[in-house]
Amino acid sequence: MSSPDNTASTSTTPANDRNALAISLGFLTEEQMIEITQVKKETLEHWRKHGKGPIPTLFGRAFFYALDDVKDYMHSLRRTRSRESILRSI
Repeated sequence: MSSPDNTASTSTTPANDRNALAISLGFLTEEQMIEITQVKKETLEHWRKHGKGPIPTLFGRAFFYALDDVKDYMHSLRRTRSRESILRSI
């Protein structure tokens, strides 16, 4: 009979499996984007509604971000140090 402590220490959770599957397909989950960008979920929602940030892909009820789009967007911020690029990242 296993104790409740043993079940809490398992390394595979649905979120971890989903994140690993997204990465294997070349995408990041919304949760991974929040972790990478250090912005709130509401900020990502704002970016989606106003066409800012990396282009999201809606699959089912979840948003995913192609790794190439995230990289391209990050490089565009690095290349242009203008006021416009700073405002695009907010």
